[in-house]
This record gives sequence, C-alpha cells and structure tokens, in this order.
Amino acid sequence: MVDPNILRFKTSYYFSGTARFVWAFLMAVGGSLLFINMFLGTLLLFIGLLVVTSQNRFEIDRINKRYHNYVWVLGNKTGAPQQFETIEYLFVKTNREKTILHSQIQTTTFRKTVYDGYIRFSESDKILLFRCTSKEEVIKKLHPISVQLQLRVVDYA
Repeated sequence: MVDPNILRFKTSYYFSGTARFVWAFLMAVGGSLLFINMFLGTLLLFIGLLVVTSQNRFEIDRINKRYHNYVWVLGNKTGAPQQFETIEYLFVKTNREKTILHSQIQTTTFRKTVYDGYIRFSESDKILLFRCTSKEEVIKKLHPISVQLQLRVVDYA
C-alpha cells in the first residue's frame, strides 16, 4: 500500500551509464555461460544485476518529519534517516564541472556547466537531488516534487 504522506523517488542511478551498459552486456554473456560454467555465469548475472539496478533514492516522511537519502540495492536501503523541522523550498543552482585527463604527452582539461536541483530544509541543511546538463531538465524533475510538497522552485542559476 502506498502512503500518501511519504514521497519516494529515484534521484539517479548509483553507477554510470557506461558501467550499467557494460554490465548489461556481461549479464548477457553470463546468461549464455550458464550452460558451460554455472558458477561464472551466475556470478556475472548477480554482479550485473547489482550494478544495473542500484539507485540513489530520496524519501520524505511528512508526518514524522524525516527524510532518508539512501542507496537502494535490490530492495535494501543503506543510509540513516534524518529529522527536519520544515521544508523551505526547492532550488536550482549552476555549478561547473572540471575533468582533467593526464597522459605522458599532455594534460587536457574539460569544463562544463551543470545544473543542480536541491531541496532546502533549513539554512544549513540542503540535499542534492538531481544533476543535469540543462536547467530545463532539472526544473522538469523538480516540478512533480514541488507540486506534491506544495513548495516553490527558486532559480539561482
């Protein structure tokens, strides 16, 4: 039964898209290996299942005034719930990501702008919910949460 006072949603996958793609392929290999080497096939399927399905999730219990920012792995939650006084608002903020690639010949730096969507519980307590490459995508993801919690979305970008 779904409790209307508890809001749960996935914020992101725990592993990158590349890792999930590689492990999905290895799961297919593991499935075919089941007939040749049952142990190796089962191991590849199990690890692949963990990688492909692991997610970062967020839960807000409005009645008990608790939030839970956790990693979901095959139905198990890791992370401790925290108490909050009030939920002030949701907001979007611009950040810069910098990636440096080193090689023997040269060093290359890549910079890009990302947009982060946060929920603010108090002046010192904010939680990152989403990180996207476009502001519209973050606002689109924050909108259902703002409607359900009746909060405004502030644009600091």
